[in-house]
Amino acid sequence: MALICRAGLPAGALTAPRRLADFRLRGWTRALRPVVAGNVGASQTRRFDVNDWQEVEHKEKNRLLILAQDKLSRQGPRHIYDVTSPTPSYLLNVTLDGLLPSEAQSPEYNINNTNHPLSPMSRMPLTMPQGHHLVYFPTPIQPALLEPDGTDPYHSPGGPFTRRVWASGSIDFSRDKLELDSSPAVCVETIEKVEAKGGGDETKILVHILRRYMPYDKTQKSRFNPNDTNCLTETRVLALMKAKRPEKPLDPFTAAFNPGLANAAEFKERQQKLRVIRVPWTATKFFDVTITPEMLFYFSALTLNAHAI
Repeated sequence: MALICRAGLPAGALTAPRRLADFRLRGWTRALRPVVAGNVGASQTRRFDVNDWQEVEHKEKNRLLILAQDKLSRQGPRHIYDVTSPTPSYLLNVTLDGLLPSEAQSPEYNINNTNHPLSPMSRMPLTMPQGHHLVYFPTPIQPALLEPDGTDPYHSPGGPFTRRVWASGSIDFSRDKLELDSSPAVCVETIEKVEAKGGGDETKILVHILRRYMPYDKTQKSRFNPNDTNCLTETRVLALMKAKRPEKPLDPFTAAFNPGLANAAEFKERQQKLRVIRVPWTATKFFDVTITPEMLFYFSALTLNAHAI
């Protein structure tokens, strides 16, 4: 149903003002002012169609994007330090033991576990297994400074975007130099780009992150080159969304064909379980893994991650 704005009312006023409240965005009222203002008769009306609302939505998305870019652009490169002890890598292998087939574990762990099952020590130095950098370089943030959902405030665009999910990522191991030799190392993290997708309640802020991992270089006075690209690199894309609204009851038609479901949230959860996620390439090897709550707890502890997975 189209909304009607009558001239002679205050700028931004609508004949159905509660419809505007549904959008819960102050910027929308400001965006409407040029449309309803003017010296026209009180009996004349201005009809808002789909294109009008799309324009308003576009302006609001741009406003939120500008605010997010302004906040995140002030975040300079972040240096996260660690020591590449073999212990976290060993504990990650312990966490995955029994979940992954033996050929997916690092050979050093299989050999060492046979001879010394409770010891992380092996021949030194040992190249860090691929992917094990994820349990190093945790961000040292006080619990009181975390976002309400336990996430890192460094990536938060502010405003209504309080729900964070992982959108995508990639890792380039071709220039990896990290070794498990208990030497100092650093992760240099930068925010490369911020963009907005969707509109209205479905607006998402995408934060593109670049992480570079490198050992200390004793030949340099600063111990590492912050601009070095000849190292292990990782890209991450985080999607920040608005908090979920309380789920509404199912409509009678859907409820009739889905007995036992209380609301739309349960219906959506059932649909997601039925969805098959297809990989856009052919895997050279695959195996089934069942993630357990205990495994998630171990991994969260190793990564110092308070965000519920």
